[in-house]
Amino acid sequence: MVAMNLLRPGMVISPGRAVMTFVYSDTLRVMGLFPQKGLRHLDLGDRAMITFPALPGHVFESKIRLIPGAIGNAQLVASGQLVASAKAT
Repeated sequence: MVAMNLLRPGMVISPGRAVMTFVYSDTLRVMGLFPQKGLRHLDLGDRAMITFPALPGHVFESKIRLIPGAIGNAQLVASGQLVASAKAT
């Protein structure tokens, strides 16, 4: 499924420029960031109700499938590019 299409008739594209974002629709996962204090109240299999500002009035139901053991705070930039990490020497 194409989640975001930036192509319009008459546009010229070039290599290295993302113009479409694809989402595998057979499995869709949503990640959330929560304060550590709140994580103690979450368990695997708990119901999760999710809303998105772009879809006002719609509530999507899901389940908690994974709670990572340890994560760090970070900021991610939403784009069509894969996240790259630098190797430690």
